[in-house]
Amino acid sequence: MKSILVPTDYSESAHHALKFAFLLGKNVPVKIFLFHWTEILIPTSTPQHMYKELYDEQRQIKLESLQNDTTLLLENLSVSKENINIEYLIGDGSGLDEALLTAVQEKKIDVVVMGTLGASGLSKLFVGSNTAKIIEKAQVPVIAVPANFQFGPINKIGYASDLNDVKNEIGELVQFAKLFNSSIEIFHVYPTFPVFFEVNQENVDKLISELVSKYPGQKFTLHVIQTYKDNDIVYGIEKYIKDYKPDILAMFTLKRSFWDKLFDASKTEEIAFNTNVPLLTLKKF
Repeated sequence: MKSILVPTDYSESAHHALKFAFLLGKNVPVKIFLFHWTEILIPTSTPQHMYKELYDEQRQIKLESLQNDTTLLLENLSVSKENINIEYLIGDGSGLDEALLTAVQEKKIDVVVMGTLGASGLSKLFVGSNTAKIIEKAQVPVIAVPANFQFGPINKIGYASDLNDVKNEIGELVQFAKLFNSSIEIFHVYPTFPVFFEVNQENVDKLISELVSKYPGQKFTLHVIQTYKDNDIVYGIEKYIKDYKPDILAMFTLKRSFWDKLFDASKTEEIAFNTNVPLLTLKKF
């Protein structure tokens, strides 16, 4: 059984993410941990012997509120609930990201699904947001679901790759693709510096052949997205989404400098990156 953690603040964006989590349970049983972070404030004048009682009481109230909100929501969700088991979690104290990451570790979560507004470009989706912290720190895959995502079949996963170690790192993505019986469409933004992979048809054909041999039954394709200047990664991703229309965009996280470069504010001002495609990030060790 797959375990999925979905943080919620009762917003439409969070509800959108929960609906997406149900899609993951379409073909395999899943357990969804619905997580709400809050602050439980007990007056400092409270006698010590009463503190725990009041704390437990407030925590139970918030847990019941989470359960009631979810019950109403699920009644209106037009998705199958056959393979779904839900557990409710309340996190408090510390920050949202710390409490959530603690829950991920304690509950042995396989994937985190988060809702985002995604209204003003890829940079705004991450930088300065809780999503950025979770993606950077979590040791499990994270799916960011934009509020304008239109639900439908997940037939094609677009995988942004430098092609440096694709045969090994793609294994985890193959397991994810099996949940939807999806094809994996690898794309490489070119030119990049330093060049890790010599892009020519012979190498492309060889790589696809090796992937098919290593992961039998999985369908692969590969595209090279050419840009006008070195490392124009954002433009390349934008162009790929526009031309090939993937249902999910997948990326492996690299060292922090990569994310700083990719989500640099000046770039996203120049290139409007508005997308309705969920982003799956996987950790590259």
